[in-house]
Amino acid sequence: MADIVELDAVPDTIEAELIYLANTGEKLVTQVADPGGRDQRQGGGNETHRVRIHNGRPLTGRFEFEREGFRFVESRTRVGNFYDEDEIRRVYYVECEELIKQVSSAKRVV
Repeated sequence: MADIVELDAVPDTIEAELIYLANTGEKLVTQVADPGGRDQRQGGGNETHRVRIHNGRPLTGRFEFEREGFRFVESRTRVGNFYDEDEIRRVYYVECEELIKQVSSAKRVV
């Protein structure tokens, strides 16, 4: 797991290689797995692109869930140890579900 970094030390922009789905002309088929399993994908391929990623924190008020598909929300966690898988499942997952319900007005989160 990455080390925690103080916000003052975070750069405004970084570059990273991200993997995108390549348009090979093949039909892409994804078989969704049961919970805990892995989805199976057939067809298509991947392409790696080096991209510039900007720190969005200074722009938090500009992002809308309905338009960008995400938004920044401040939320505190009761998790004391992010290296404890049991605590993550028991505490953090529940917190995330509740946050998603609150932000999206969803009745149920899976």
